[in-house]
Amino acid sequence: IAFEAGQKETTFKVKYSRVETGKEYPFSLTIDDPQYYSKYSDKSIDLAFTVSVVKWNKVTKNGATKGLFRDGVVSYAFTLGLPADTEVEVEERADRPGVYRIKKPYTNAYMQTLFNDFQSSYASTLYTQNIIIDASVPNKVWMDAQEIGVNWPGYGKFVVCSNVNKCELAVTTLGGQTGDVYGTLEDGVISFPAGSLIWGFDYSLYGYVENDYFRLILPGHRVYDYSISVT
Repeated sequence: IAFEAGQKETTFKVKYSRVETGKEYPFSLTIDDPQYYSKYSDKSIDLAFTVSVVKWNKVTKNGATKGLFRDGVVSYAFTLGLPADTEVEVEERADRPGVYRIKKPYTNAYMQTLFNDFQSSYASTLYTQNIIIDASVPNKVWMDAQEIGVNWPGYGKFVVCSNVNKCELAVTTLGGQTGDVYGTLEDGVISFPAGSLIWGFDYSLYGYVENDYFRLILPGHRVYDYSISVT
């Protein structure tokens, strides 16, 4: 990789052959030209991470192709009350059963249901972002720190993560004192109890979600109301 005088950015491609689905492959980038790393150190600049190819399968059951998603983050941040459900496509990782991906739940139409006065200009702050939920262990459902697809003017990008030790951002923010409060997957319904999620903007966490609104009903399932009324 070479930079011309005054050039600030460049791109390059790395090709992998015979990649297996779900397997992690190491990747490293080293800048070892002395004029491009700190003159106060004789150490080069290194960047190392892993890459992987993941296959997602669409979740369907009994002819149902969409699930129901209910917000609990935006509505909590702006004290909007109990939000409605919205239909969403749900996918599951081929190599990790129980890890689900919600396809862009925060659409302009859904935001209109959350905010009766949702201005059309705010629609430009919505961007394509899927939400991933790890329900591979049904009684320990959690979400790693991630954006939800809403970039609120004056605040930043909404983020959410679980209040568990598995979430590095929560551990770092809370000084290692997470509540380790998980969600659950039961009868096709993923739910999170009050205090199990943390929300914020631009990966700076603000506080706990003190309700149990955030929910995903998988395709082909439903929530039953067992209450009765007598006249």
